[in-house]
Amino acid sequence: GLNDTAGKNYSTSTDYQRFLDSGTDDASLLKYNNYQRRRLYARWTASRKFNEWFAIVAGFEFGHAKISDWKNKEFTNDDTQRVSTTTRFTRDKESLIGSNGGWLNMLILGFKLDWRDFEPNPKEGFLGEYFLELSGSYLGSSHDYIRQSANIRGYYTFFNRLTLAGRLGLNYAAKDVPFYELTLMTSFTGRNTILGGNRSLRGFAEERFIGRVTTLAQLEARYFVGDVTWGGQRFGLMPVAFIDGGNVYDELGHIFSEPRFTN
Repeated sequence: GLNDTAGKNYSTSTDYQRFLDSGTDDASLLKYNNYQRRRLYARWTASRKFNEWFAIVAGFEFGHAKISDWKNKEFTNDDTQRVSTTTRFTRDKESLIGSNGGWLNMLILGFKLDWRDFEPNPKEGFLGEYFLELSGSYLGSSHDYIRQSANIRGYYTFFNRLTLAGRLGLNYAAKDVPFYELTLMTSFTGRNTILGGNRSLRGFAEERFIGRVTTLAQLEARYFVGDVTWGGQRFGLMPVAFIDGGNVYDELGHIFSEPRFTN
């Protein structure tokens, strides 16, 4: 269940949201699960292809993050001015690494093995990626940590129309990593948030589950119906059925010693 500040329990999220939307004095918890994050950064990378299937990338990121609490801050909801009360961030910020923000500067190294037939819309082949990101005081960063991201994707097509696509992903962050950096997985196409949102564990809120170790599994069935030309552009119709799964852990070894498949 879900509890309000007075300790009252709500058995469903619908009942809890009805309380939040009620407008009563103790319902100023609309921002309870939120915090404010502003980040300015610049990222430079350069890649080099050695052949048709192997490439490496190296780069540097320089940035600064500002983190602030919603507690006692005014905000507008349904044209009504409200003031947020204590939030989850208020409660936990003393135990969170990076709750004060700071500089985040890092070195970036990675490589990929790409055997896909057509990168924008692959029908056959495999893609493997690995990224290492190093942040520390030697780069002027406020935090010393290491993050590793690995992804394997595969594609197979039946009857030239039905394509099965699968992905396995693993994220591992060690040492003094800020809590908001635990939500990111790096690949050649950039960094995306996990788990939750429109790219991973779809159906859950973005950044719903975070931890030092993150696992991700995705399976899609894509059926190509056909395409049309409109306005000088070609559009294809492709309904997609998908299954997403994933989990978070405190330690890398817990993937095997405490897999928690029922969660």
